[in-house]
Amino acid sequence: MVRDDPTKPIVLSDPGWELDCHTYRATPEGMVVTVLSGQEVLVRNADLPTHRFPAAPALLHGTPHRVLPSPKHHCHLLPDVRVGDKVQLYLFGALGKEECVGVTILRRPGGRVPHSAVNPEFFRGLTDRNNAYQDHEELGTPIPDRFRRDLRRLRAFPPDETPAAPPPPPKRP
Repeated sequence: MVRDDPTKPIVLSDPGWELDCHTYRATPEGMVVTVLSGQEVLVRNADLPTHRFPAAPALLHGTPHRVLPSPKHHCHLLPDVRVGDKVQLYLFGALGKEECVGVTILRRPGGRVPHSAVNPEFFRGLTDRNNAYQDHEELGTPIPDRFRRDLRRLRAFPPDETPAAPPPPPKRP
């Protein structure tokens, strides 16, 4: 996360709690938060009960569901998903009667996230980025510059090309 004012803390909040911190990062075990005292705290992932969601017929046929706002919400087909994959599900329906209308594989521990069978070119960047971050976490390989989040703002304005402030408007007599 990039802050406009690094002297102010990051505020993480959820219903029922709020936490001021300097940094945070996600790990497979949970979220590691560096609190204002400098101490790192692991916020573990909750052991929630397993939920089952029926697949929408459109997902079974490999077509985008009509409720998805864009094609970017439907990356993989159900046969692409394996046990152990970290996935993002897109659900639609009344609470308690949701059906899965889209799925995206985010991580495949010990393997590679497969490229999309739905729209390979549209999702190539997402899949390559997910694989680069997974390789960095599991193997320690450097993250390519094009995927590094900390370089995005630096790339926008190289130090020698920082935009000058606009001149003041001329005063009217």
